[in-house]
Amino acid sequence: MLLTSEQVIEITKILQPRLPELLPTDRANVVQQKLTNLITQFNQGEDTSQEILNLLDEQPELEAEIKIVIETIKSQSSKTFSLLPGTGDAIEYPRYKCPDCCTIWSQIEPSDPIPLCPTNPNHAALRLI
Repeated sequence: MLLTSEQVIEITKILQPRLPELLPTDRANVVQQKLTNLITQFNQGEDTSQEILNLLDEQPELEAEIKIVIETIKSQSSKTFSLLPGTGDAIEYPRYKCPDCCTIWSQIEPSDPIPLCPTNPNHAALRLI
């Protein structure tokens, strides 16, 4: 199972607070300190992801938890954005213009009645442009 360095760090950050409940106390403290050091080295630019994986793999009590966390991370990373098929052309509505004041009105729904000029009802009827 291939994991990126960032995924390994994410797994570690999820598991680290739970180590006292998953491991015996004395070993939890040692593992937690080693993980803290490895994460610090990672943050300083050194790729310590393999050392982290090795340390976690040495703890048989963590095996089930690691699998759950990996599956959760993998499912979250598989959610991506994709465009809908087809083109996203703009919808053109019929537009009408007052011949007197040049006010433009768009007919959004085909059932919308064509009104008189919205600016001045005494103007001529709107014309399709």
